[in-house]
Amino acid sequence: MQRRAELARVATMHKLFLLPQNRDLIDNVLNGLAPVCAAEARFVLDQSEDLQSLYESTSDKVNECLDALHKELYTL
Repeated sequence: MQRRAELARVATMHKLFLLPQNRDLIDNVLNGLAPVCAAEARFVLDQSEDLQSLYESTSDKVNECLDALHKELYTL
């Protein structure tokens, strides 16, 4: 949860320098981290929940965001 807050703070500070569609991708990643945090908190209490698909989905969002940011960085 602390890392998510730090990412949100840094993203807010630097959104001005990003293309609008990449801002949306970053917001999508940040919004996707809240359910991960909640699932991990539940997992501590009941380790029967499988988090693999949630992690894979989040990883896909992060990779999409990173690809777009790299493309923006190297094409502008």
